[in-house]
Amino acid sequence: MITKFQGETIKKEVEILNADKTPADLTGCTATAGIKQGTTTTRVTPLISGNIVSIRIDDTSDMIGIYELEIKLKDTTLDIDVIARDTIVIQTSVIPDFTEVP
Repeated sequence: MITKFQGETIKKEVEILNADKTPADLTGCTATAGIKQGTTTTRVTPLISGNIVSIRIDDTSDMIGIYELEIKLKDTTLDIDVIARDTIVIQTSVIPDFTEVP
């Protein structure tokens, strides 16, 4: 479970390893992700760097509640696997938007 306050950045990284625990070669692989609350799903664009698949959601100022996150990876043989599934809880913040005080 990932717990954040409204306005904080959500980050999730998944390291992909081969069966022998060595870093997997993700060349040619693609990833997709979504975050869902109730019946509303929002797509998130994951990044692949080396053997790490990651997502980042910067603007959570309007998000409050419980969300489900899912990240999928499609390999070069077109096999699709769910590589991460997590619950995200976003609590109300006193300062939901990051603003600097002059």
